[in-house]
Amino acid sequence: MAEEQKKIEQMVHELNHQQANADVLRTNVEAVEAQINQITITGVTLDGITKAEEGQEVLLPIGSNSFVFATLANVQKVILGIGSDVVIETSIENAQEKLAERLQELRGISTTLQNQLGTTLQRIEELRATVQETYNKMQQK
Repeated sequence: MAEEQKKIEQMVHELNHQQANADVLRTNVEAVEAQINQITITGVTLDGITKAEEGQEVLLPIGSNSFVFATLANVQKVILGIGSDVVIETSIENAQEKLAERLQELRGISTTLQNQLGTTLQRIEELRATVQETYNKMQQK
């Protein structure tokens, strides 16, 4: 019985580890999905700017489903964040290309994370079933 008890303790330890891993993966998936949403909104905004004219008043999204009124001074160039708090001035077309590249990369990362999460959740369910089965057998003896 001591051997079965030790086996249960090891499985519970692994179960706790897998659950912590799943929590981290969920957090990472949520962070990547938030970035995907932000880039998508930015893309829609840039699309709108390409159809606008200089001096035109527009509603500019500022996040949280909130907007400000703004007057476009330049519809040819934007300031684009390229990471590590570094920004560049570039054409709207180039910004759209860069954002599309980021979006594709993030979607790949999201898919990978979701696959890892699925595998981890499956392992958790397997461990739970094995722990329960081992415990039940131990109780029957």
